[in-house]
Amino acid sequence: MPESAAPPHRQPRAPAPRPARHVLALFLRATGHAGICLPPFGIFVLPECLHSQTLIGHERCHWMQARRMGPVRWAVTYLWYNLRYGYRANPLEIEARDAASAATTRAARPS
Repeated sequence: MPESAAPPHRQPRAPAPRPARHVLALFLRATGHAGICLPPFGIFVLPECLHSQTLIGHERCHWMQARRMGPVRWAVTYLWYNLRYGYRANPLEIEARDAASAATTRAARPS
């Protein structure tokens, strides 16, 4: 590749999930959730759920939403949607569930 040529654009990746510990694990369990996306700190998942590709895909979708919107705008929008529509009907949650479902379906297809 010539020196002047730019490297091919690569899609930024979400960070690897880390185990939720201490207060964060207590919070997740108390609210009935298994994972949380906290930009710019990372994705945190209950230790017993670290192998759930569906959950990790869901949280990675939230990470990409925050990259697309900016972390502050994403957090405010996410909170507003939860208040306005409720958690299940939150458009950002619907997008994350759909993305996780699609990723899980692709992973399950035979080669």
